[in-house]
Amino acid sequence: MARPSNADGHLRDVALILLGAAMVKESRQRVLDSLPSGSLVREVDVLLDSLRTGAYPKVKDWFASRGAIIESGKDGIGACIDAILAECERQKVDAVIKELEFYTRASLVQRKQLVEKLRECAERLDK
Repeated sequence: MARPSNADGHLRDVALILLGAAMVKESRQRVLDSLPSGSLVREVDVLLDSLRTGAYPKVKDWFASRGAIIESGKDGIGACIDAILAECERQKVDAVIKELEFYTRASLVQRKQLVEKLRECAERLDK
C-alpha cells in the first residue's frame, strides 16, 4: 500500500489518537510502554513524556490552547466533546448570519422564519 502524500500530517493524526488513548487511565500504561520517548512527532512526544512524568498541567495547557478546557469534574474526552459542540453551534450561528444577509430583501414570512432560527441558536448557545 502506498504511503499518503501527507504522511507527516497523517502520522501526527495517528499520534494524536494515541495521545487520546494515553489520556484514559485504563489504556495509559499500554500506550506509554509501547512508545519509547522520541518515537512520535515532537508535539505529541512531549505530551506523552508529560504523562509519563506526571506533569499534567502541560497536557491541560495544550488542550486548553485548542479550546478544550479540562477542569474539575471534566476529563479530556468531555473537554474535547464540549469544544467540538461549541464550535458546531458557532458555525450554525454564522450560517444564520449569512442567511440574514440574504433575508434583508426577503418577505415578511421569510424574516419571521429567520427570527425563529436566531432564537433557537441563541437558546442553544445559552445552555
